[in-house]
This record gives sequence, C-alpha cells and structure tokens, in this order.
Amino acid sequence: MDNACGLPCLRESPREARRAPFLFYRDCPDRLIGRLTHFAGKAGLDIEGLGGKTLSLAFEKGLVRTPPDIFTADWKSLECADGFGEKRIANILDGIAKAKARPFAQVLAALGFESLGPSLAEALIRAGYTSVGKIRERAREDEWQAFAAIEGLAEISAKQIVYEFSDEQNLAELDALMQAGLQMEAAAPQGEAASSQALSGERWCVTGSFVHYNPRDLAMEEVKKRGGTVVSSVSSKTTHLLAGRGAGSKLKKAEELGVRVVSEEEFLRLLAQADEGGAG
Repeated sequence: MDNACGLPCLRESPREARRAPFLFYRDCPDRLIGRLTHFAGKAGLDIEGLGGKTLSLAFEKGLVRTPPDIFTADWKSLECADGFGEKRIANILDGIAKAKARPFAQVLAALGFESLGPSLAEALIRAGYTSVGKIRERAREDEWQAFAAIEGLAEISAKQIVYEFSDEQNLAELDALMQAGLQMEAAAPQGEAASSQALSGERWCVTGSFVHYNPRDLAMEEVKKRGGTVVSSVSSKTTHLLAGRGAGSKLKKAEELGVRVVSEEEFLRLLAQADEGGAG
C-alpha cells in the first residue's frame, strides 16, 4: 500500500525504521499530518480547535508542515474557507496560546519521537533530565547507557532517545518550539506548599472532565507535586479516584473495590488543606 506521496507505506515503522532508517520517509505527507495531529491532539498538547481535519486543511494550504509551524502560522487566512469564521479562528488562537503553558512532560510526549510517551517523559524527568538541554547534552555524548539505566527503559528505547535528540532536523524543531514559548524545562517547586509531601503514600487515578483542570492531567500534576503517585487504572492498591463529569467504568470499579471517590470540589479542598499543613 502506498501513501499519498506515492511511496510505500512502512507499516513496521517503529523498529523497522531503526534497522533501515533510509526506508522511513519523514517527508511523506501522511506522516507529517499524522505527527501534527498527534502533537495537537489529546495525547499531545490537547490544542482546542486543531483536530485532524483542520490540520489537514492547513497542511494542504501550506500553513503548517511541522509542529513549530502551528505557533507561527497565519490562521486568520483560513477565514475564507468553509466553516472557518472569526469565532472559530479565535478559538484556535486561544487554544494555541494555552498550549504554551503545558508542562514539560506533556511537551516531551507531544513531540511524537519514537518510544517517547507520557510514562517515559515522566521517567526522564524523575531521573534528573528536567530540561531539553539536559537530554540533548547526554544524547550528544552518545551515552545511551545512561538512559538505559533508568528504571523501566529498555536498551532499544534508550538508543532511540539518543537518535531522536541528536537528529539535526529534530534539534532545529526543538529550538523553534523553545522560541515559540513552550515549556522546555520542568517547573521547579515553588514555596512551602509545593514542597509538601502531604499526599505521600496515596495512589490516585482520574476519570471524567473538570472545570479547573483541562486537560485533566493537570490535576494529577498537583497530586505528584505533593508526593502522591498517579496510576492509569483503578485497582485494589488505588487509594483515591478523582471523578469528574462523564466518569465511566473507572468510577464503577472504584465503588466496587471501596476506593475513595473524590469530586473536583473536594479535591480542591484537599489540596488547600495539604498546602496549609505544609506551610505550618
């Protein structure tokens, strides 16, 4: 099967690309659009208004090609396209502005680099790689063994990190994203509240949508700041489930297991109490 560019589709891209990188057509339109969609999507920076169709249209019109283009494109030029009125354009611009405040771990996961998902991004930060600069420096030294020493990181993933953060085109994009104002360094804890370990020993999971936390991962960032552990699924070891609007199967399982279910309002009170205790 061929891509839109007429080149054969590389179905085995993750590992096959490492064995034969010349087969991986990085300039293929399908791949470029896919990467843009990931970067702006729920698994990336969660940019409101920039779905796959909008990004495909912008790509066709030459507005965007790589992630940094999202922050420099003339989105107002889409006003002449069907369905793109002033209000919709304003929504896109607002979403792009908000994306610049996304935490460093989320930015890393949004890059679309092979193997670099949310879990690995968090693991890198916990291991002391708290900025793009630190990751680049280690990669420049070709010390994949240092990355492989991180718990849960396989050798093949460690070597891939070195490759991704040594590639000249990737480095140019990282520089452009930094210039655009994205968070390329993990925020340092500030004040007494941030250093509090009031939630230490607690295991939190999240489900549903929230008023104060969009995306909801921001709520779990608050848990981690206070020493808590974040898990992706509910089990007998989970101590709390933060449940918002539209909570689904996780809520049902939590109730069956007797896990404490916390509403958004209660969560805000718990954080305030934790901060007061840390300040005391």
